[in-house]
Amino acid sequence: MTWNHLSMAMLTDIGNVRENNEDAGCFDVSRGFCAVADGVGGGAAGEYASATVIDALKAAMAATPDDATPEERIGAMKKAIANANHAIAEYAETHLQSNSGTTVVALLFSPWHPDEATALHVGDSRVYRLRDSALTALTQDHTIAAEIGVSESELPRIYRDMLTQAVGMVSDCDVERTPVNVRADDLFLVCTDGLFKALSPDHLKRLLCTNRGLPAPDLAALLMQETLSRRAPDNVTLGIVKVGALPPARKTTPDDIARDRAAYHQHL
Repeated sequence: MTWNHLSMAMLTDIGNVRENNEDAGCFDVSRGFCAVADGVGGGAAGEYASATVIDALKAAMAATPDDATPEERIGAMKKAIANANHAIAEYAETHLQSNSGTTVVALLFSPWHPDEATALHVGDSRVYRLRDSALTALTQDHTIAAEIGVSESELPRIYRDMLTQAVGMVSDCDVERTPVNVRADDLFLVCTDGLFKALSPDHLKRLLCTNRGLPAPDLAALLMQETLSRRAPDNVTLGIVKVGALPPARKTTPDDIARDRAAYHQHL
């Protein structure tokens, strides 16, 4: 499949408070995916963690054959995150960084079915979808607040923004997989928490609805400008994906389907 129906852009910034940028991100419209990561641990530990998982995803996608099935692509991404998990843990042990880790969220479009995508995530970086005038968060934060169903402000300060999952902090991180429906004219936002801590859901929705006609790079720049104007308390990384008219679905053979099923069961 060609990906001419997708346009993407991504920006990252240190924000208004932090002294270094522990975020990382990448996108590849020619392969139909984008990802962001938010390192934790402070300084070099967070920077290493986020760069490691993003570099692993980029390398895995570059090595994935063009004729890979949807499940083979997803499996390659999950394996890349697992490899990054071990690399970050080894780095932390070697450099005495007990809390080196990172969030990650990747949005991967199907090479067979243009109306399908998959979000893979660990931590509290998010994927949003703007469809018509409705803005929906498609991923569930891996935080104490989200898991017990309260807002961050309702928790004692010590537990606010505390992650329950992160790449590099446990021996085997659990990558959550979320199926995503795709339609023509959908707009996706992939971002770290520096954005949604600065912009309320209503304000973010108004910005996207009002400016959805902008090209992806211009819309990304506008969102970043607005985030920084509100004294972003953290690093900010955001990716925009705009969906045009969907191409026809790929015609699959029985062998294709058998390969896809085998890949699915292999990476359960």
